[in-house]
Amino acid sequence: PYYMFCGGNVVSRIIYVVWQILVVSSKHDGGATWFLICLFFTEFIAYFLLKCKISIVLLFTMFSALISTISYIPSEFYLKIDVVFMAVPFFIVGFYCKKYAFFDKIKRNYLLEFLLLIICLLIPLFNGRPNMYFRYMGNYPFLYYPIVFLYIFIFQRLLLRICFSW
Repeated sequence: PYYMFCGGNVVSRIIYVVWQILVVSSKHDGGATWFLICLFFTEFIAYFLLKCKISIVLLFTMFSALISTISYIPSEFYLKIDVVFMAVPFFIVGFYCKKYAFFDKIKRNYLLEFLLLIICLLIPLFNGRPNMYFRYMGNYPFLYYPIVFLYIFIFQRLLLRICFSW
């Protein structure tokens, strides 16, 4: 690796990389490990949250979505806790969609699915490209969750169409 020849010793470089992984920074060689640590904390919060009443779960999920859309909350928290709050609504909604078979209850409408797919292809033109690591939600942060849930819905419908058409 390049850092062995840059004047630093190997032990200090290893300590640096381990520290960057522990504080979940993408500035090290294992840049994508932030996602695994963020997923762990998201599941940890969701585990305890899902043991509560549905009203508490709903309030916390809405609070979490609101907190993550507020732009003046600093990013780059250790362990990407800011991104964890951004991810909790996805985990909770996904849990309840599976538990109550949400996608199985929706009647197939080919024209509506096609129109929603076209909308999904046009959305990045005005909203920009979101980035979860930097907690960037596009040009319109309050539209982030509805847009992403629309993407998830269309992607799920397309996968069902592909998997069951064989």
